[in-house]
Amino acid sequence: MKIRNDFVTNSSSSSFLVGFKDEESIEKELRNETRLGTKFDKVLKDIQKKRISKAEALHYFREEVYWNVVMELQLKYKREVINNHDFYEWEKDFENREKFYQEVNDLIDTRYEEFKQKLEDYGYIALVSYDDHSNPDLELEIMPNLNCTIKHYSHH
Repeated sequence: MKIRNDFVTNSSSSSFLVGFKDEESIEKELRNETRLGTKFDKVLKDIQKKRISKAEALHYFREEVYWNVVMELQLKYKREVINNHDFYEWEKDFENREKFYQEVNDLIDTRYEEFKQKLEDYGYIALVSYDDHSNPDLELEIMPNLNCTIKHYSHH
């Protein structure tokens, strides 16, 4: 058994995929975001330091969307099957599991292609992260609502 004697946190974080026409437009677009206020310099520096390629953005999207799709479809099937009172039997059935994961993969592929199309609009992409311990306003209020935020990934 391990006993923890130091500070324990229940902190969470979020990642934000942000996009801009090109590198030169970042500062101008951020200046139009009045909600940044005193966080302008921090966000600008973070975005300038955290540039990623479109391929990296797509890879990150696919990893993140997998669990969202699995949970979404589990809830869908659980609701449908529970109405028929045989969820546990359905869950054990290989054919249903195979159908389920095929639907997961199909939905991921569809969302991936839609996201890939969306990324075509951006010449500069960055992935920044903030947590609710050191930057709660950035994580919870500011970044999710910026015009440049393409995708918000919550890690709660």
